[in-house]
Amino acid sequence: MTDAHHETEAETPPGMTPLDKAPDPELPNDIIAKERYTDPDFMRLEWERMWSKIWLLGCMAQDIPEPGDYVVTDIGPESILIVRQDDGGIRAFYNVCQHRGNQLRPEGAGHAESFQCAYHHWEYHRDGSFKRIPDAETFPQGTPCTGLEEIPCDSWAGLVFFSLNPDVEPLTEFLDMIPEHLDPYQFPKMARDRHVTVEWDCNWKTSVDAFNESYHVQGIHPQLLWHLDDLNIQIDCYERHNRYLIEFATLSPRVNQPPEIPLGIKHLMKEGGMDPADYYGRVKDVRKDLQQWKRDHAPAQGKDYSRLHDAQLT
Repeated sequence: MTDAHHETEAETPPGMTPLDKAPDPELPNDIIAKERYTDPDFMRLEWERMWSKIWLLGCMAQDIPEPGDYVVTDIGPESILIVRQDDGGIRAFYNVCQHRGNQLRPEGAGHAESFQCAYHHWEYHRDGSFKRIPDAETFPQGTPCTGLEEIPCDSWAGLVFFSLNPDVEPLTEFLDMIPEHLDPYQFPKMARDRHVTVEWDCNWKTSVDAFNESYHVQGIHPQLLWHLDDLNIQIDCYERHNRYLIEFATLSPRVNQPPEIPLGIKHLMKEGGMDPADYYGRVKDVRKDLQQWKRDHAPAQGKDYSRLHDAQLT
C-alpha cells in the first residue's frame, strides 16, 4: 500500500474532520501466531481483558424512541437490557431476574410497561427497581432490597453504548478522536433506512483484518476497481482506533481508462442525484464534478455538507 494524496487543507477549519496523515506507529514484523485466532485460551483472555472492560455498542437511540422501548443485546455469556426511561434517558441492566437468574426478555427489541420474569413473576419497573414480588411475606430471610443490576450506559451521536465494567472510563475518553472525525456527518440528523445483520462463522479479528485494508479488492472484488482507488489509500493508526481513507467515484490505477462511465461510478452518480446520461465530461473528471454537484444540490435534497470536505462527499 502507498499513502494516498488526499485533498487536505493547510489548516483544517474548526468543526471539520481532520484529514492529515497520522504518524505511522513502529510495528514489529513478527509473524502473527495463528493461536490468536484459534486458541480458546486466547479468546478467554480477550474476554477478561478487553470485552468485559471497554465500551460496547448496544443499539441506536432511534431503536428505542419512546419510554418503555427496549433492546436486548448479547455479548459473550452476558445478556444486556437497554431501556428508554420515563424521563427520556437510557439505562442498561443485566437482563437477569434477581431471583433465579432467568432472562427477562429474549434478544431483540420491543416495548414493555414493566419487565416480568416468566418463571416466578418477579416484576421490575423500567428503571430496574422492584415493582412486585409475589408472596414476598413468605420469604423469612427477606427479599432483595435492590432490583436489576445496572451497568454503565452512555450515548454519542445517536449511538447507545454500554460497558460490563463498573469502573470504565468516561465514554468521551474511550472514543478519543472519533467525535472530532465523525461529528461533521451529523449522525443525529440521519434516519436509518435499513438494518442488516450478518453473522460470520469466524474469529472476530478475521473480519476486522479484512476491513482494515484494500489489498484484497483486486482479488475478491475486481468489480470495485472501476469505481475506487484501491492502491492509494491513507491509513491512520491512533492509540486504540484507526481509519483509512479511500477515494470513490474514480478508477483504480490497476485498470485502463474506459471510453464510457463504468457502472459502479454511474451508481454513485445516481445515488447523489446526478444523471449519468446528462454528463458529458471525462471519466477522470467525474469525481470532482460529482462533489460539486452534491454541494450545489444539497439544499434541495435537505442535506447539509457544510462541515464536510469535498473528499468526504465521494
